[in-house]
Formats: sequence, C-alpha cells, structure tokens
Amino acid sequence: MFDLNRPIEVMDKELREIFPEREKKGGTRQADLLVKVFLLKGGFEYLLVHLEIEGSNRTGFEKRMFQYAYRLFDRFGSPVESIAVFIGDKGQRRPDHFYRKVLHT
Repeated sequence: MFDLNRPIEVMDKELREIFPEREKKGGTRQADLLVKVFLLKGGFEYLLVHLEIEGSNRTGFEKRMFQYAYRLFDRFGSPVESIAVFIGDKGQRRPDHFYRKVLHT
C-alpha cells in the first residue's frame, strides 16, 4: 500500500498551524502526528495520515477530528486518513463520526 522506498515526511509544524486560534486563547493543542506518505498505486500521489491519541472524555472530539480533516484537505488538497486511538478506560466515549443537519441539508 505505502511506497516505503520513498521517505515518510513528518508534518508536525503544519498540523500545529491549522489551529492557530488555540494558541491565541492560551490553550494548548496536542498535535499528535501528521505524516505524508506516498502510495504504490492510486489516483493521487500522496496521502496525509493524521493520528490522534485520545485519553479523555472531553466533548467535541468528533468535531475536532472533522476540523482537522477539512482544514488539512483545504490547505493541501490531498486526501486525509484520520485515525483515532482511544487509550482511556472502558467507560471512555469512542465517537466514530461527526454529523450535523440543518434545514434538511
């Protein structure tokens, strides 16, 4: 699937840059991992892989994952594969999608 003969590019700086408003509010953003990988076959040259490690039950996780994906796609124009790894206890929320419907749209 991945072309391991080509370098994997770690994009930590780019991941932090897509949420600059967090730093202005004094909050911290744990930018887990964003890498650019090249594929052996496919209709596009490379794929961005966003890996998010989540250990809490904070609300808004699914919205934040959606925001990461669309901001990365908007900035780079490349497909984004988002992977969440839940490391909390058995009672941890594990949302698997973000959905919003307004006026039947």
